[in-house]
Amino acid sequence: MTPQAAQLCERCRFLEFNDKNEGGEVAARRNGEEYLVLPKRWYSQADGPGFWVIRVPGDDYTDTLPSLPGLEVSARSCGFCAFLRQTILVQAANDAVAPVEGTRAFLNQQSECSFDVYWIWFSEGIEKYDLPLGLLCLKVDIRITGGDDILTVTFGAEAIETPSPGGGSDDLDVSSWLRIPPGLTLTDWMADEDSVRWARGVIDWCSSDHGHATESFRPKRLIEIGDNSIKLVRSDSFDQPPDYAALSYCWGSEVEARAQLKTDSSEAELRFSTAIDEQRLPRAVKDAVATARALSMPYLWVDALCVRQDQRGPGEDWEEHAGLTDKIYGNSTVTIGALAASSCQESFLVPQPAVYINYRSSLRPKVAGMLKLDFVDILMNDNLGNHNSPQTQVLWANTLGKWNMRGWTDVEQLSSTRFLGFGRRNLIISCPYGSFYREGPLTSFHSLSQYGLERTRLLSQMDKTVGSLEEEEGVNEENGSGGAVWRQIVGWYSARTGKFHNRPPGFSDMTDTFHALSSMARSYAAAAGFPESDYAAGLWRQSMPGDLLWTMNDPHAAIAPDLDSLLLVSYAEPYIAPSWSWANRGKVSFDLLNDDDGNRYTLMPGYDRLKPHVVHRGADPLGAITHAELRITALIADIPSPHMVTVEREELTVTITMTGYKPRIWVLVTESGDHLWQFNLDWDPEGKLEDPFGLRMLVLGWFDMAAEGQSGLAGLLVAGVEGGKGNTRAYKRVGVFRSVDGEQPRGSVDRFLAGAEQERLVLL
Repeated sequence: MTPQAAQLCERCRFLEFNDKNEGGEVAARRNGEEYLVLPKRWYSQADGPGFWVIRVPGDDYTDTLPSLPGLEVSARSCGFCAFLRQTILVQAANDAVAPVEGTRAFLNQQSECSFDVYWIWFSEGIEKYDLPLGLLCLKVDIRITGGDDILTVTFGAEAIETPSPGGGSDDLDVSSWLRIPPGLTLTDWMADEDSVRWARGVIDWCSSDHGHATESFRPKRLIEIGDNSIKLVRSDSFDQPPDYAALSYCWGSEVEARAQLKTDSSEAELRFSTAIDEQRLPRAVKDAVATARALSMPYLWVDALCVRQDQRGPGEDWEEHAGLTDKIYGNSTVTIGALAASSCQESFLVPQPAVYINYRSSLRPKVAGMLKLDFVDILMNDNLGNHNSPQTQVLWANTLGKWNMRGWTDVEQLSSTRFLGFGRRNLIISCPYGSFYREGPLTSFHSLSQYGLERTRLLSQMDKTVGSLEEEEGVNEENGSGGAVWRQIVGWYSARTGKFHNRPPGFSDMTDTFHALSSMARSYAAAAGFPESDYAAGLWRQSMPGDLLWTMNDPHAAIAPDLDSLLLVSYAEPYIAPSWSWANRGKVSFDLLNDDDGNRYTLMPGYDRLKPHVVHRGADPLGAITHAELRITALIADIPSPHMVTVEREELTVTITMTGYKPRIWVLVTESGDHLWQFNLDWDPEGKLEDPFGLRMLVLGWFDMAAEGQSGLAGLLVAGVEGGKGNTRAYKRVGVFRSVDGEQPRGSVDRFLAGAEQERLVLL
């Protein structure tokens, strides 16, 4: 049945945008099929993609929070105003957005506000990237009168075809004309024999070639999927490891998670002896049961039911299963990913509420249909640049639910041999061969590995090549080089697990940070031949100091606004990680090493091997910690004076300046403009320059940037704190520093090293 298009008020008619008036032109693919091209404007990058924006004319969208009486009146005659108001009111009452800094407070304040409504168009999809991307989404920015913060509501766009009277084979469809990826009604996919056959075929094909991570492994408990009933069973009675599906999903807010049906010690035996009432299951788990039945999977693994949730002490059931996450998902026949569901109480098969907008092209009037808009996400101080790569846009169009922002789901997907993802408008299957839409292979999306679609089985592939990883990694304990694979994992993981200004943290309980990663660390250690005792707060002794040289690279990471606040972070309760670990930060990268370009790191002469000491919260030596410190003997020096520094017998005035595009990077420069040092800060000065001259520079070694033909000195920027004993001083990491040959006056590095002192110290 064709849905009914919404009636629109006068100000909302811009949603039925006129492609001719917006400067659109007709272009054609190689097969002659025509499509719309729009100019790049408002937002662009010099070497990157550009975005075209259609904004509502004038400033007519004004109202009053929290009840929005203006939208209430216009909603009587306008379907979009009604949909927008309802979406905002639902989010204002939504417990799931409570952890987002200021979101609920913003929506529930008594204040006048205005709305900025605009379409987003990816203007270089086909021409530059050969990607079928054009119309991406509709965004609504909510601004408080006189305030600085912006709350952005994003609605996904999907084309709905409505053939014109009389039809005709020469008709163009809306999705091709506007370059919207074709969708699939997920509620119908199980009734669509072709879709089910396609999914089974890809899974069977991959299973025959890639098998499982560990052929003998079986989860301790599984849910038996009968035709009309389900129950919990013990797998130790099976003659051989069974075929099973594993569910990867978000539990949601504390309220939603508490309402979820779970297994605890008092109910475990009952789960084994009697059928589980499917009506008591949360909607996401119901969908997983239905999907397993459609795929003829005899068993299903769901953490809430297969793990005793009340046994969370050291060595108990929960901690044991946390350490087996990669094996549980790696040995499943397929992982079912609830990409579009933000909580366990939300269906990933049933469509969310939507509004339908009429569309007809002015350039090609035969292109006619509707645009379906449904809620995707709500973010404080969103930035269009967050979605500025074509790879991110594809992932965004299919997911961008809370699933894609959670730490546990990152590990679950990275560990899976085969992953069947249910996005907002399509199915995705990922396996070691690559990633596939229901409509065909993602041949153009080879770079999606960094966004989570082709990462599957990285660790299981290492498991199958034990002994080769150490050579592949180039780990050399004499000079601290190597470790690129682990640093790549940390980069992915930190993007999902860190604390950010505009979205919830990656865990409801941040002490899960190392618990969730423990199974991957264990597999990595086995593949590389490392003792588990050499793992310290997310870093490996063998590849230090390289692992220490991470940098912050996300503008929304919710770190401290000033140095004093930063120094208090690792003292906060509950304890998560020390200052030298990436785990207390947002998204990190290892730009100083740039492993992919063959760069190497060489330790300073006289450097003494790092000696980490870690106290664990539970029984797992790779799990959560309560204290960690790093003892080291190395060269350390003060930052050169703000007034004078001697360079080749000349006294030069030295100043600190911020680079214009990254306020977290400071550069120490001479009055003639020569760079002495670059500092990458762990705090966010928000455009304010603080006095850095009480900090010290802990020298770790030389790095060789092979691709750029440059080398330089690098190390940690540290601040003195209490906690040292005897002659051992205590410090905390507050950033990293580097020098680069070719940018500094001659002799400045040598003179700096000559003034440095060898010191025994401890990093907290």
